[in-house]
Amino acid sequence: MRFGRRIWQPVTKAVETSQQAVHTSTQIKEQLEAQTQSDALALSLVSRVLDQSLQMPAVPQEELNSVIAAASPAVKVTIFTMARTIREENWRTDKVKMERTIPIFRALMASDTEGKYHRNHGQLGYALKDKTNPDWGNAEAELTIAIHMSGPDKKGFLYEFNRALCRIHQDVAFEQQQRSSPETRDAILNDLRATRHMGLARLLHEDPIIKRWLDQNGIAMDLS
Repeated sequence: MRFGRRIWQPVTKAVETSQQAVHTSTQIKEQLEAQTQSDALALSLVSRVLDQSLQMPAVPQEELNSVIAAASPAVKVTIFTMARTIREENWRTDKVKMERTIPIFRALMASDTEGKYHRNHGQLGYALKDKTNPDWGNAEAELTIAIHMSGPDKKGFLYEFNRALCRIHQDVAFEQQQRSSPETRDAILNDLRATRHMGLARLLHEDPIIKRWLDQNGIAMDLS
């Protein structure tokens, strides 16, 4: 009988291991299927939000936040790219369409619970700034967050340049054709100098608002 037990114990263990492997495999399959469904729902809902031709009720921000939070990292990247492309292609010519990206960026921000991705804040800042009725204050706030999150390596981003525009537009003295206060002047100059430092000086020459602000404050184009 003892000899028989020695034979059956490995067999029993092997059967149990096999059953556990099957159970684990089933769990993984179910998780993959659930994630696939979540990803499909997120992409479908985002497409609905971005497609202004669809005559459908607006999607509540809370629902959009929840659905995007459940999406996989790869699908979140896809969603970000979709929204960024629409923003970049329409901010000058079709602001209504561009504004549809705003809840998408907000949802992506909400899903970034560890605060890793400055681009969500940056894109939202751009969109708020370029609305039909610009939201200068919140645009400045989002761009400031993006600047702090991105650190010193911001090559290719226009955060400071756009934040300077937000600050200029909120400056009462500028609208009254007066010189800015020392505090406001320094804040805007710091952003413009950062823009020049990143090799984007041409933007300072091309933007009429920047040129007007520099002239109004008696500042040379070299920001001296």
